[in-house]
Amino acid sequence: MTGGHHLKHCLTAGSILILGMAGGDAAEAADAFGLRPQSTYFLGASNAGAAAGADISSVIWNSAATTVAPGLNSSSSYTVITTSLDETAYGGAFVENGLRTTTDSGTTRAAAASVYTYQINDQLYAGLAMYAPFGLVTKPDNYWAGSPAASTQRIFSVDVNPTLGYKITPTLSVGVGVQALYYQTRLNSGPFGAIEGTAFRGSDWGVGATAGLLWEVAPGTSVGIGYRSAVGVELDGSYRGPGVYTRATLDQTLPEQVTWSLRHTVLPGVALLGTVQWENWGRINNLVVDSGAGTEAVINLNLRDSWYFAIGAEYQYSPDITFRTGVAYDSSPVTDYNRNPGLPDSNTVLVSLGGSYNWSQSIRLDAAYAHAFFDDAPFCIGDQATGGTSHCVSSAQKVLVRGSSDNSADVFSVGFKYSLAPVVELEPYK
Repeated sequence: MTGGHHLKHCLTAGSILILGMAGGDAAEAADAFGLRPQSTYFLGASNAGAAAGADISSVIWNSAATTVAPGLNSSSSYTVITTSLDETAYGGAFVENGLRTTTDSGTTRAAAASVYTYQINDQLYAGLAMYAPFGLVTKPDNYWAGSPAASTQRIFSVDVNPTLGYKITPTLSVGVGVQALYYQTRLNSGPFGAIEGTAFRGSDWGVGATAGLLWEVAPGTSVGIGYRSAVGVELDGSYRGPGVYTRATLDQTLPEQVTWSLRHTVLPGVALLGTVQWENWGRINNLVVDSGAGTEAVINLNLRDSWYFAIGAEYQYSPDITFRTGVAYDSSPVTDYNRNPGLPDSNTVLVSLGGSYNWSQSIRLDAAYAHAFFDDAPFCIGDQATGGTSHCVSSAQKVLVRGSSDNSADVFSVGFKYSLAPVVELEPYK
């Protein structure tokens, strides 16, 4: 139920967060607040233009961007994400039995990403991107009314993405890549009276692919499309529940992603940017935690596909200083009908500012700030035994906790690009 590319994809940027509920009671997962902080350069424009080249960090969205810079280059981004998740419980059995009615589940965390590219010859380029596509921590207070549904949740991921880019013509490039994704999760629910809490921990590696196309339609105008495949993981770890401690697994498929971007120079030094991104979260309905003894928990998600729309602008103030700004709308995979207090994601508006400074011919410094505004996030968790799902679906279903969350997030990022070697003289392009 929760997630979304909002705080998404990390926190995510980016992400997916899975929330577990006690002894088979409801739980859920989501894309972990996808704020997409993988590139300081593009964060300054709310990721508008992210798949249209202009910087080598575009490789994260579009493998064909491996060809955008000659020679040997590196780009690194370092980001701090602060989330505020002020949750209030209004009713339900957990409130009636004296658990606390308010908490702030938000946390502060850091993320990093790096991209390297190397020009092999006048047409062939190699690249390597390393970043965290999913990751977030939510940590509510002990004994709050939503804890029996979901308490501390942690996600850690690293995607290692080697790429190859090929210039078909001087203005048209294609690229492909391989994803090696490490994914680790910890999903807890708190105790309620005599009922013990639950905990699942698991990790796995998954493999996927990337592809992209980058086309300079006219001088100053480029369009790009990037594809990242779904990645399946079988999280192998342990499950602890009432009277149970056992090895357990959880199969999960992280969704495929398609990103379209545009960059268009309208005046000397002024460019307009745009991005549309789709993620196939609708492929995820229920997740099942299995052990050798059978099913330990069923996680009701019922997610929907998510869409991300961003527009932005870039202004080159001087040969060494460039400013960016942007705004984005991110539709969450989570709706009011399937939200969980463990990750109360909702639709988001992201507003950002950023800039770059050319320290020298080889060094560029980037900085960006973004603030996320979230829609109201009501939630209602019901008894699976009476409703068949953890979501409140009928008046006959016993309500365990009902409430809402008032969310916001701030993202601070600095970046560093370095041309590690001078461009070697190549044969003229033929």
